[in-house]
Amino acid sequence: MQPLNTRFKGVPETLASFSQGGRAHIRKDRDEKFRKGLSEAVRHGGRWARFHIANALSNGPSPRGAAEAMEYFGAELDLKLKLTAGVVDGLEVSLPGFKHWLVLTGFGNDKTMIRGFVAWAEYVAGMPRVDSAIKDAAERG
Repeated sequence: MQPLNTRFKGVPETLASFSQGGRAHIRKDRDEKFRKGLSEAVRHGGRWARFHIANALSNGPSPRGAAEAMEYFGAELDLKLKLTAGVVDGLEVSLPGFKHWLVLTGFGNDKTMIRGFVAWAEYVAGMPRVDSAIKDAAERG
């Protein structure tokens, strides 16, 4: 994933993302919106969730992606992903397009990001948190 910038001449401003040469590209302002929204939302997710998600956002998604996550979580991966569904679904409601952003950036398969969502889900006992303040915070510049 690469944030879009002025290198991509002729790409309409209304286009949030596109693929070129087998790589996904997302507009920088859209990427920053989801990063800010996630950073704001995870403040309510507990210390370990904040730690893992901040680490993932700082280092970017792992190049090994899903393979690394499968190795790390093993047979529990499916269970862990089901556990995180409430948190991720709540973020999708607060920040429409969030799930698509996870896929485009590779964070959806990133071991560290998944660990953050698991810690968050465990912290809130699997209860989704939909908060309109998250969207407002993400859109503030």
